[in-house]
Order: sequence, then C-alpha cells, then structure tokens
Amino acid sequence: MTETALIKRDKYCIYKINSYHYKIILNIHNKKYFMNKLCNFNLLELMYKLNADNYEQIQLTQTSNNEAELFLILKSMFGLDKKQGAYHIQRIEHSDNHILFQSKHSDDVLKRNFLKKPNLSPVYQVDTECFVNEPHTMTIVQNIYFFKDTPILPMLETIFIKIVKTSTKKFIAFLEAM
Repeated sequence: MTETALIKRDKYCIYKINSYHYKIILNIHNKKYFMNKLCNFNLLELMYKLNADNYEQIQLTQTSNNEAELFLILKSMFGLDKKQGAYHIQRIEHSDNHILFQSKHSDDVLKRNFLKKPNLSPVYQVDTECFVNEPHTMTIVQNIYFFKDTPILPMLETIFIKIVKTSTKKFIAFLEAM
C-alpha cells in the first residue's frame, strides 16, 4: 500500500492511501500536561467540539467504560448538503501507552436519532490510535475509511483536506496550550 503525502508539516501530516482511505498523523507536546490522561472518550469529543463551527449537532454518549455512540450532523458547506454520521465506538487498550478508538458506522445509532431519510456522511469508519511516547508527548494516528461505493472525487478531496487541515491545526493548538 503506497501512501501519498498531501500535506506534511512538523506537527501533522495528511496522507492518501487510496480513494477510500486517508491517514492523518498528529504530534502533540505539552510540558504541563500528562498525555495519558487524554486517552479517553473526552479526547474524541474534544476533536469534534473544537470544530463545532462545522457541525449542527454533536452528540457523544458513553455507553460503558469501553464503548460509546456518536451522532453528528455536518453543516451544509461549500455548496454540499448537510450530512449525518452515526457511529458505534469501541475503546481498545493495547497497553497503557497505546489506545485505539474504533468508530464504525451504525444503523442502530442512526435509527435512535430518528432520522427517517438521512443524507449519510461518506465516512464509514475512523480508527483513532493514541500513542503516548513520553509523559508529555503523544502521537495520534487517524485512519479514515469511506464507504467503498463512495470514492472521494478530486473536488471533494480538496474540501475534505481543507476541513481536516483546519480542524487538525485547532486541535493541536488547543492541546499544546492546555
């Protein structure tokens, strides 16, 4: 599998794996905060809430210590209709310093949010891995998978990358300033 670097910066990189799969790598350092305290569902909620200007609704509900549900309504932007996303999230602890949050599309979550005819987000799954390299340093790797029947066209890829770049910069700046 060949990765194509779309954006490479010191603190983050965005790669295209293929037309259904993108990878984002963030490097975060904060001398005042222990990064392992962030490896919970609050981190995911923070990712979305810091970028609330992109969403009409963000609802993350933790259903157990290792599971949660996420329902999102992405605002209409760049001439595109608003989209809904509904995900079941599983937290998998590989070690104290390596946590995986696997978010997969869920029809059940969608039904619980009473949408009769949703305009679904093309995102099928997001795997967010947190690696605490040192007490004050963390690497987050996000693999974003789109539904196979929804390849991302060049124009949509440009919009997607713009949103991801802006969101990533806000998220890193916030975590490093805490």
